[in-house]
This record gives sequence, C-alpha cells and structure tokens, in this order.
Amino acid sequence: MLYRLWGVGMLLILMLTWGCAQNRIPEMPNFTTKEQKTCGQKCLSIHTRCSAACGEMFGDEKTEKQREKCQNNCDSVLEDCYDTCK
Repeated sequence: MLYRLWGVGMLLILMLTWGCAQNRIPEMPNFTTKEQKTCGQKCLSIHTRCSAACGEMFGDEKTEKQREKCQNNCDSVLEDCYDTCK
C-alpha cells in the first residue's frame, strides 16, 4: 500500500513538473547597463499584465486553447521586448 502511494505521489510530481516546464517565460538577458536593466524590468512588467489578462479567460475547452495562445503571444512579445533593450 505504501509503495503504491509513493508511486502515485511520484507520478503526480512528474506530471506537475512536466506541465510547468511547458510554459516557461523567457529569462531576462544579463543586461550590463542601468538603462538596459530598467528596460528589461519594464518588459517583464508588461508581460505580467499580459499574462494576467490571459488568465482571466474562463469557460470551455475552446477558451483554454485561446488562453494558451494568448500566453504564448505574451511570451513571444517579452522576448521581442528584451531584444529592444540591447
């Protein structure tokens, strides 16, 4: 019984880890100047608001796909924004 419980627990951990790995935001580059760092922080702030707006979508399966597409767009824009800070 304990072995099964441990196995189920490990399976849940692996599933959660895999799920979280699927939606990783781009990391902030190592900016060197103060202006670049400030720009990067603004990009991250915009991304946070974008992600929050995507998270407010609710409803059926179709909405889930829209939410995922919305989040992917936020991530793409964040990467582009970081490029403008260089």
